[in-house]
Amino acid sequence: MAERAIHDSGLPHPLTALCASEIEAATALVKARLGDAAVFSSCALVEPDKATLRAHVDGQAAAARQARLVGYDEQRGATFVALVDTATGTLERLEHRPEVQAPINWIDVKTVVEVTKADPVWQAAMHERGIDSFDLVQIDPWPAGGFIHPSVPQGQSAGRPARSKR
Repeated sequence: MAERAIHDSGLPHPLTALCASEIEAATALVKARLGDAAVFSSCALVEPDKATLRAHVDGQAAAARQARLVGYDEQRGATFVALVDTATGTLERLEHRPEVQAPINWIDVKTVVEVTKADPVWQAAMHERGIDSFDLVQIDPWPAGGFIHPSVPQGQSAGRPARSKR
């Protein structure tokens, strides 16, 4: 179990963004369950409902702080969604969602650039255009969206690399 995350600025307002220690503790809890095969796309504050927020503002109660994490579990080949209570340091929910594609992450970006630049067909097309230094080509992956086309094998992402010469 990860150590309880304390907000860097003391007790935060319920709508204050998650701080580094809260994010680190939340990701550590998920990794403790899923292992190093967990790749994170996002970690965001779950905003409390209005009644909870009003109670906090009126000084009646401290609002619970929750982090919602979304990512890809490479071991299971599925997107995951996790909910962590940052005040108690507990993993409240972890569910796999194999029917959806996780948002793009840094590993995806790096992989698209490497795969595209290593492709002999792409290299030939660049040479035909007079581009011999591939370092001059900027490649930006564009995700295909939340719907996975049936032609995409289970556990793989779909997208299109947009290219431009620098």
